[in-house]
Amino acid sequence: MRTTKIVLFCLIGMFYLTSCSKDEAPNLTIEETDPIEVPISTAPIIDPINGNQVIGEAGLFRYDGGISMRYITSGLAPGHAYTIWWVVWNKPEACIGYPGPCASDDFEAADQVEVEIMYAAGAISGQDGRANFKAYLETNDANGSINTLFGLPKFGGLKNPMTSEIHLVLRSHGPAISGQTHEQTSSYGGGCTTNLPDFTEVPDQMGECADIHFAVFQP
Repeated sequence: MRTTKIVLFCLIGMFYLTSCSKDEAPNLTIEETDPIEVPISTAPIIDPINGNQVIGEAGLFRYDGGISMRYITSGLAPGHAYTIWWVVWNKPEACIGYPGPCASDDFEAADQVEVEIMYAAGAISGQDGRANFKAYLETNDANGSINTLFGLPKFGGLKNPMTSEIHLVLRSHGPAISGQTHEQTSSYGGGCTTNLPDFTEVPDQMGECADIHFAVFQP
């Protein structure tokens, strides 16, 4: 189980240690598409593999019954499969760096922070290297949780939409594989035979997978 936990601890990783580039992706904003709902908070999508560049924008709407998101990104490999994962920190005040964002070390104290990792959405990128993702998560819905995959207990999903810290993590599943695209865009290990180090290398061969981008929403 140690190996899977190490992979999990890389999920949020080193990107809190350096500042993000201010060069935002041109012509790629939430306003250009149909909005989720209003009011909406936005956060930059960060590419830590290429110097923490801002390559898009994510939006999050919080309401009494849950949350909804829109994730709009560019610079992806055309025709590759991707999934988005909710990383919900139900008690961010228990994170080590509070009031800063929760980070990889906080997975060690899962019982205190009550972190839940859940499937959000999946898609195949277009030939222009762009992809748009939409998803919603209802309060107390943990059906998409993959906590047990990493040896973590389940905490019942999202507890309080207004006070939880939400991370959106983009996972690449490499080139779309004929006959496997559903698995590649709907599960953590879909199409994966080789897990590359997260946030350090972009998969470019069939069977390669890694987490590559992220956005963070503090309460």
